[in-house]
Amino acid sequence: MPIYRISPNFNSHGADIVFQSSDSLRFHVHAKNLEVSAGAFPPIPPKSENIKGLIVADGECVSLSEPEAVLEVLFAFMYPQRHPDLEDLPFELVSAIAEAAEKYEVYPAMNVCRRRMRDFISTNPVEVCLYGARHSYDNVVTCTAQYAIFVPLKTVVPLLPARLVVPWIDYLNSWVVARDRVLRFSWNQHHYSNGLHSAYVQNNSSCSSWRVHPEDIIRKSAITSDDPAGIRFLVDVDKTFQQKTEIERECCRKAWIAWHNIAKGEIEKMPSFVEMIKVNTRM
Repeated sequence: MPIYRISPNFNSHGADIVFQSSDSLRFHVHAKNLEVSAGAFPPIPPKSENIKGLIVADGECVSLSEPEAVLEVLFAFMYPQRHPDLEDLPFELVSAIAEAAEKYEVYPAMNVCRRRMRDFISTNPVEVCLYGARHSYDNVVTCTAQYAIFVPLKTVVPLLPARLVVPWIDYLNSWVVARDRVLRFSWNQHHYSNGLHSAYVQNNSSCSSWRVHPEDIIRKSAITSDDPAGIRFLVDVDKTFQQKTEIERECCRKAWIAWHNIAKGEIEKMPSFVEMIKVNTRM
């Protein structure tokens, strides 16, 4: 009685090689498909030829560390058929397939996995960011980094490769510096301490109506467990500073627009995480 099972999708008797998953499912795969679609497997020469490569004795198989759920999808990318789209698969499985595709260099799967991983940016930003960093997908890293900054350092740092720890700390600090500069606008130029401003009032008279307008921004910049650096409000500054309909005085509207522009300027000049990695690599 065999202790293994055979995949119903990969059970051809004409297959050249048999792989076994970590949970004992066997896959009969054709060497030619493997050779064309995957770059990390050694060539599998005909047994009649004395050529170096992946030689497997009759009746034996190659054990892989991935489970059947991953290999079923991965091997499907190696055949001339409609490839899996991964649309309905959960993050944990997509992530495992993406890592296996990179490990074995299954070219048809790599781009599909990269695009699908980007769909999880909002729900799994740290994991997606690390995936992009490990495999040099700069566009994935850039897209995810601004979401991962909300995760506490004590959670992120243990997940980072050593080479990314300092760049990540520098990147997070650049957001904290930008936050402080944006909030300083209301304190320095508009005297938020007493709710007055005069910069946009004729004859330099003071306007007491400004007092209530910064309150929403100040509240959004609060340090919380979900936003330990108080920087979430800067991720989409246009949404944060969208024109408030209750601002009636022209001087306050001008002040609000000026504050919005300062915030946009701080974000635009901020280096990306990829740039931080390159700077620290050159040091």
